[in-house]
Amino acid sequence: MKLKSLTLLFLLIPLSLWAGNPQELARMNVGIVGSGAAAGGITCSSPNMYASFDQGTDAEYVSANDSYAYAGTGLYDPGATRNFCGFDVYIYNVSGNVSGYTYTFGLWNMLGNNLTGSYLASCTVPGTSMAGDTWVGCRFTNYYTIYSGTNYALTIKSSVIDDPNYVRITYGVGGLSGNDMTWLPDLTVFMNTSGDDRLKLYEAQ
Repeated sequence: MKLKSLTLLFLLIPLSLWAGNPQELARMNVGIVGSGAAAGGITCSSPNMYASFDQGTDAEYVSANDSYAYAGTGLYDPGATRNFCGFDVYIYNVSGNVSGYTYTFGLWNMLGNNLTGSYLASCTVPGTSMAGDTWVGCRFTNYYTIYSGTNYALTIKSSVIDDPNYVRITYGVGGLSGNDMTWLPDLTVFMNTSGDDRLKLYEAQ
């Protein structure tokens, strides 16, 4: 009976794991952490604001027409490694009724002045949260690690492109590292203006 039990124990252990295959070890280790996952208790549940630009008199439309789909700040270099959790943007005004829309706040990699790939991280807020002259924010479920020397984009996109119903975000000159930009549905740049959107940026703690 002892010999049979020992044989059964060996059969229950995957051969690749018995051989020390690191991929099998990784699949069994639920604590493995990568970009976007919490490590050592660091989470987005109560993030820390690490940067803010709270000035500006001009405004740009968010998905107010079919010329572009994404609006926000591009060419943003964080200047340090950050476990990025999301951002607030200052809504200048709301035109019409956007209560039935949703707004996606997203983080992107950039290739030159263009967005590239897909969202590195994103979250959504309902149109009912949008109101003029107020801050509106969105937090990712898990952080995404961003690095100094790399350009990122922080964008807002409406679920509906509709001229009479839109929001506008405020931007000005100076503050954060980046430019006020918009992008077409194919992710290529439409407008690139020196300046920054009024933003508050958050990282995990």
